Amino acid sequence: MKPRPTLAKVAHIAGVSKSSAANVLSGRRKMSAETTRRVLEAAKTLGYRADTAASSLSRGRTQVIGLLVAEFVPGLVVTGISAVFVQRCSAAGVVVTFAGQDRVQALIDSGIDMLIVLGTPDPDLYSELHLPFGLPVIGLEMLSGGQPGWGGHDAGAIAQAVVDHFQVQGAQHIGWLMGPAARGTFEQWTPDLKQAAVAAGLGWSTDTHDGTAKSLEKSWRSLLGKGVDAVFSVGVDSSPLFDALASVGKAAPKDVLVVVQGEGIIEQAMTPKVSTLSLMAQESGVAIADMCIATVTGQEVPPFELPFELTVRESSVRA
Repeated sequence: MKPRPTLAKVAHIAGVSKSSAANVLSGRRKMSAETTRRVLEAAKTLGYRADTAASSLSRGRTQVIGLLVAEFVPGLVVTGISAVFVQRCSAAGVVVTFAGQDRVQALIDSGIDMLIVLGTPDPDLYSELHLPFGLPVIGLEMLSGGQPGWGGHDAGAIAQAVVDHFQVQGAQHIGWLMGPAARGTFEQWTPDLKQAAVAAGLGWSTDTHDGTAKSLEKSWRSLLGKGVDAVFSVGVDSSPLFDALASVGKAAPKDVLVVVQGEGIIEQAMTPKVSTLSLMAQESGVAIADMCIATVTGQEVPPFELPFELTVRESSVRA
């Protein structure tokens, strides 16, 4: 007996996503003329009955999100995904399936409804992929251009919050200090931070380090030598940062105000006096999951703003 054609097969032949094919065949959501033509032609060629898709949707057939896991995935992404993303999708009846770079084409060809990219994949990978027409592709690394994902955090709002806080505390010169884990992930914040500092009439300096004690000491000496009295740091744990500051004979907040990018509860438990800028990984994961669920199930996509929180503690407060 000849196998019964599946919705995934129709989508593959039509060169569209499975959710797009389902929308056309069920009439649940109006699609473009080109997408409709492709799907109907593929269904006719395969002998796929349109009411099959409609009935499967009425029974609550699950949608599938594919996740491409790149060779490098920032820790924040891993935290947010593992904590809430998969669980939230599962609760909504959306299946999440993973693949590495070597299996991503097979994942796409299986009939997924959306492709999520975790981390930074090989730059040549995208040019080699055959993506169905209309398949949503979303990156969850730090991206510019307002794309959904952790790049959806408003860098301008973050910069303004940090600069406003430092200014209220009497800072005159802000330093932006990036560790090895931050480059390529948080570097896109640099223009917004500089613009906010300059607009507030404050001095502005930057420095980078490789995470070693010697490199951290060198960065501190460089920034302090330029007159920096407030530092926003990303890409290194708090303890080495403050150890290096002590090694040059200085302390926070007496000599310099310090805010670090860190996920609040962890930083508070390890270094409870350190002010933190948290990207709220779990809450961000929920927002991303809800956006993905709405996309693959044909619902209206909710407004997409990712939360952050500046928690002020002793390291950035002057008596």
